[in-house]
Amino acid sequence: MRDLASATGLSVSGLYHHVPGKSQLLHQLQEDAFRRLLRPLSSLPPSMTPEEKLGLLIHNHVSFFAHHITEMKVLAHESDALGGELGRKMHARRRRYYRLCLRIVSDILRKSRRVDIDARVCTMTLFGMINWIYTWYRPAWHGDPDTVARQMAEIFLRGIRRDRRRVIKRG
Repeated sequence: MRDLASATGLSVSGLYHHVPGKSQLLHQLQEDAFRRLLRPLSSLPPSMTPEEKLGLLIHNHVSFFAHHITEMKVLAHESDALGGELGRKMHARRRRYYRLCLRIVSDILRKSRRVDIDARVCTMTLFGMINWIYTWYRPAWHGDPDTVARQMAEIFLRGIRRDRRRVIKRG
């Protein structure tokens, strides 16, 4: 809180005038992030294909992360730090986002008749791919967030191989 007060030019007591405590500050940060992540996805037109919906989700996620790297570090490392009612609210918000993504991924798998891939594993793989962008993304090296989001959507939906030969054998 001292670092934050210093960065904002407030005294610690002045900061506590605006924010009652660390938990409330973390909650506000998480609430704002999930509101911005969910807003563009809350009313997807039925005419959009599941692939288009996933492309929008990835674009929105990557763009938000790329423009809010510091916030995303806090979200990634402090996602379970809230307890009590604030923690329950944020858990519900995260679950809503997860379920939206799971529904889109499930639709893609169903449409492509991929019964050999578990939708939950696929969804968590996607989150693993898009959530860690804050650890490596540098605009000067990787391009603008739109370009990175398009590449990530392509990799996730189509892979990096052109042929369809199976790479990993089971058992």
